[in-house]
Amino acid sequence: MGGAGGEGAGGGGAGGGASPPAAAAGAGMGAGAGAGGRGGVLASRAASREGISPLGSPAGMSPAASPSGRRGGGSSAWAVRPAPPTPAPAAEGSARDLALCAGGILATLGAYGVLQERLMQRPYGARGELFAFPTFLILCNRALTALAAGAGLICSGQPLRPRAPGGAYAGVAACNCVATYSQFALLRWLSFVAATLAKSARPVAVMLWGIMLRGAAYGAGDWAAAAVALGGSLLFGLSGELLAPGAAEAAKTAAAREGGMDASAPLFGGPLLLAGLAIAAYLAFDGLTSTLQERLFREHEQPPLAMAFHTGRWALLFALVAGLASGELPGALAFAQRHPALLRDVALLSSSVASSQYFILRTIRNHGALTFAFVMTTRQAVSVGLSWLVFPKAVSPGQFFGVGICFAGLYTRWYLQARRSRRLRVAQGLPPAAADTLPSPVGRKG
Repeated sequence: MGGAGGEGAGGGGAGGGASPPAAAAGAGMGAGAGAGGRGGVLASRAASREGISPLGSPAGMSPAASPSGRRGGGSSAWAVRPAPPTPAPAAEGSARDLALCAGGILATLGAYGVLQERLMQRPYGARGELFAFPTFLILCNRALTALAAGAGLICSGQPLRPRAPGGAYAGVAACNCVATYSQFALLRWLSFVAATLAKSARPVAVMLWGIMLRGAAYGAGDWAAAAVALGGSLLFGLSGELLAPGAAEAAKTAAAREGGMDASAPLFGGPLLLAGLAIAAYLAFDGLTSTLQERLFREHEQPPLAMAFHTGRWALLFALVAGLASGELPGALAFAQRHPALLRDVALLSSSVASSQYFILRTIRNHGALTFAFVMTTRQAVSVGLSWLVFPKAVSPGQFFGVGICFAGLYTRWYLQARRSRRLRVAQGLPPAAADTLPSPVGRKG
């Protein structure tokens, strides 16, 4: 990724569920991809597959048939005039494609958040038994994701063979499994709202991994805006409920047993410490997952469905081994026998995850890891609102104030990225309209 290149370079790849014209458009509109490098090569390949030569003349037309290359002064009246290219319905890297990706992520993961809270924090049965087997959830999620992605590849006529070394897929899958397990474990100790807002540091993790793995550099404005968003999220979490219902009940029980001691005292040596470790693990491995996915898209051209299928297969294997080794898989099956409603909730959760994978991978591939990080930050706000609606909670003025601060940082950072992208594209000689099409966040080389 050169200096003008950016995270959107992966958007120039062919495929990804788009037709060859869409792939060609994506290659031309990727953040800096059209500056005489990888984007031009991909556009040429896509054009060749469509039957159009890179220069716009009909493919297969020899120089002898060309007016500029005819032999012996022969007539050129029969020369074929190339038809104007048909615009793609939703070009990779376009604003419409971003809206499609973001809308899909918000809808599917909004439902996912509600189901997460139901599964991990709401009791089942008359005895109020809590589900505590996150590896089983990961196993079901990845199984359905791999199945849906494989079916999509077959129905679209795409090959099932891997398009990258198996180790590359396994690395992405392993990081994703650790991040997902940490996310589920966090809900044992923190309320859903507090756990969701604790993830607002995700863009910072993505930037740190970008610096370490790609040598990317980010301006002071990027860091300041991210800090403002994180500060607002922290204020939101600290101004309202913090503990999960089960942890709060345990604190009250411990306080009563200890003769009225402060209910928060036993938590700082246990649940809150474990919650902090879970947050750190989630941020580290989730940020690494996005960075590795983007690099995989950039180095090995492949559609999002292929990525979902092959990483899903590896994640399924990892979850199965971990579930059997830890005993979580037998424990979850015994829980389901006692509470059959669990299977319904798990099926809905897995369906929402499987549906979201296409939009997630398409966003990272076409718009970069940082754009995906901001969509996910917006998804956090949607998840918080849905949590309030489905499981009513008291909301303090500090929480509303924290939301305002968080989104101020979010959109300030988006503006900085849009301005930087516009300057890069104008410097490359692209039309201003193309520069304004997508404020693509890019990680600059130093």
